[in-house]
Amino acid sequence: MNATRARDILRQLADGIDPFTGQPLPPAIPTPDGTGRLAPAGADLNGPSGRALDERILSPLELTRADAWLCDLVSHSCMNQGQEAALLREGQPIPDWPRVPATLADERRRHEILAELEASQARILITLGDQPLRWFTAHFGSHHRLSDYGETPATYGQLHPLIINGRPLHLLPLAHPRQIARLGAHSDKWAGLHAAWQVSASALTGYA
Repeated sequence: MNATRARDILRQLADGIDPFTGQPLPPAIPTPDGTGRLAPAGADLNGPSGRALDERILSPLELTRADAWLCDLVSHSCMNQGQEAALLREGQPIPDWPRVPATLADERRRHEILAELEASQARILITLGDQPLRWFTAHFGSHHRLSDYGETPATYGQLHPLIINGRPLHLLPLAHPRQIARLGAHSDKWAGLHAAWQVSASALTGYA
């Protein structure tokens, strides 16, 4: 399944539509006893990362998710070392769940991301943290690390010209949501720089 189809399925599920039949989903799905229940994410989990994306990155740019095309380096869910360690600590079985790969984006994955970038027709490419710079944009001439673009209020969160496959774009390298929202292990430096950036980010909206 490609990334576009997966995104369409998730959108239909969010709208209460069965993506395979096109029929409305039932208001509730019976589940066996002992299967647990869904609950809002804790203060240090991925839910806050999503809110940080909305409130601290998109909103200052006067954008919503409807205006953005979101893309991950790794196109499937992975178990990181911290999650595996937590399961072992609690005496839980380790599921058959892919680990985070050593190579976050190989040549094939970069071509998939290029196809998404072309489909989106975006004029600004926003990267979050070091990894998308290292594994994707550096192959087209960007720096490899966020810090290479500067670590001062005057240099953080600025637009940088970048040509990808002959198409001119503006690269906007920002810190990862977990950094800017001070979620778990984080750097006060990047959180502070991003907080200052939020005040003036609307000046960039004309490029989006």
